[in-house]
Amino acid sequence: MPFKPFIPMLDGFGVMSSFSYTDSSVTLPTSGVSSTGIGGASIPLPGLSRSVASMRFYYEKAGLQVGIAARTRPKYVGSIADYQDNNQLVWVKGETVYDVQASYEFQEGTLKGLSLLAQGNNLSNTEQVRFNDATGDVTERKKFGRQFLVGMNYKF
Repeated sequence: MPFKPFIPMLDGFGVMSSFSYTDSSVTLPTSGVSSTGIGGASIPLPGLSRSVASMRFYYEKAGLQVGIAARTRPKYVGSIADYQDNNQLVWVKGETVYDVQASYEFQEGTLKGLSLLAQGNNLSNTEQVRFNDATGDVTERKKFGRQFLVGMNYKF
């Protein structure tokens, strides 16, 4: 939603948001599936949180685009490979991840068609935390780190 229709002096600024809700369940087979601290024979579909919300604030005008975004989700059942490369179901704590992106596309002159891009993902260095849902005990923490990208492209 651009802000200009409501506040003309904020031309170029806006916000994008989304929310999804998923109510899913799957019954675990009696054999062939390894799970740690999952509990119960019926679980949510692995990889899906019950809800996911995101919001992005942006500025886009005259070839310049800048945006900052956040995505949040509650706990979910994840699938990981164990030391024997067998899939194992585990609970993963909820997380909030922040990203930023900036780009500029030259609009005229000899550089017309050239775009420069800089992007930062997971700026808060959010970790993935696996835990036992029955006890609340953390079983593993993994940090994947921040990621920074730069790039350029050219349109003929």
